[in-house]
Amino acid sequence: MKIGTSEKLITPEPGIELCGYLLREQPSIGKYDELYARTLYLESHGNKIVWIHCDLIGFSNELAWQIRNAVAKALAIDTVNVVLSATHTHAGPATVFLRKCGDVNPAYVDFLEKTILDGVKDALRNTEDVTMHFSESAVEGISVDRTKSAKNSHVDKALPVLAFKRKDGTFKAVFTNFAMHNVGLSSNNRKISSDVAGFAAVRASSLIKGNPAVFLTNGGCGNINPAQVADDYSGVEKAGTILGDSIVSEISRLAQCSGDALSASFTELELPLNIITKEELAKIVENHQRYFDSKEDDFFTRRFREAIRIWSEETSEIIEKKRPLKPAMAYLHILKMGPLTLVGINAEVFSKMAEQLRALTGIQKLYVAGYTDGCIGYVAQSAMYEEGGYAVGDAHKFYAHFALKSGGFEMLRDKIAEKLKKP
Repeated sequence: MKIGTSEKLITPEPGIELCGYLLREQPSIGKYDELYARTLYLESHGNKIVWIHCDLIGFSNELAWQIRNAVAKALAIDTVNVVLSATHTHAGPATVFLRKCGDVNPAYVDFLEKTILDGVKDALRNTEDVTMHFSESAVEGISVDRTKSAKNSHVDKALPVLAFKRKDGTFKAVFTNFAMHNVGLSSNNRKISSDVAGFAAVRASSLIKGNPAVFLTNGGCGNINPAQVADDYSGVEKAGTILGDSIVSEISRLAQCSGDALSASFTELELPLNIITKEELAKIVENHQRYFDSKEDDFFTRRFREAIRIWSEETSEIIEKKRPLKPAMAYLHILKMGPLTLVGINAEVFSKMAEQLRALTGIQKLYVAGYTDGCIGYVAQSAMYEEGGYAVGDAHKFYAHFALKSGGFEMLRDKIAEKLKKP
């Protein structure tokens, strides 16, 4: 097997707006650390796969397609063999649309696309022969279910580590996955940062022989937060050190993989939306207004009120004029790298997805990579709709117009299982 890697800086200058929090003053005023676009190019038995992983909050479906197509064209490969994912840091520049949560800077997006393409070309220029090695453990104590659900609480602690070893015993790349919202820094933070995932990746790289590029992808983390969220860098350092050191610890337990097969498949699935009536919209707006009236007229209330006003006006126009709706297209990107089965999903999918897929398919080394090839927002299991909460009740008001219907999680799960069971 041959692989190539690159790590390109994508850190913007302070002054750009950050994305992920409604309750944050803009713009950014400094930085804690650097942001990277990391490229992993893999080639085995004639198959070629490119995985690009960025220290960003995410990509829209449209931008992800645009970048993936450009990479595929430059390499003369099929777009299905190009994967684009994000760490989901809430301390990076706005690269997705979220109402009142940071405006996208078009010049930065242009720079990002060019830098990613340059990084891919760099990765192809430094390929080396490697062998694959794998180990897995669990990381305790750094993640919690943020829904505070007593009945449906769940945390995915799995830490798979797939390492690519040179002939001299050093490592060229490490691919890993952990399910946790990348929000070690709170909404009070105004400094650019790759947050916990970025800190852990850099730390692990510095402690592993060969200083490999470390690809720490996010899992199904729609319901999972760091156990500690702080206004300063302390939470990032604490969780990032534990996570980074856990990756390093797995290096001593690696076992060489018996095969180095690569494959990729891609499927689209439209998830049904909960289309509300004009009367239902009016009731929702009335409930929000009662909430605003009960609060002080502070920064958060004003910002929240403005976001709801914009959402309700746009939604009302869609309902009244019967304007065509943008569908909620879920992208399912299934990759097999040696012993690993990775399911890329363009969503903030809840953590039970990986567990349920393993049970349905019997594939134990199966992991979910969220924020892959775009993002359509939260995808939660039906039980969460009964409990309510931000993910199923309010989140769509920031990134879309209508919420996903209950049952979308199960539709997605069953479609993935169907694809995985086919020979």
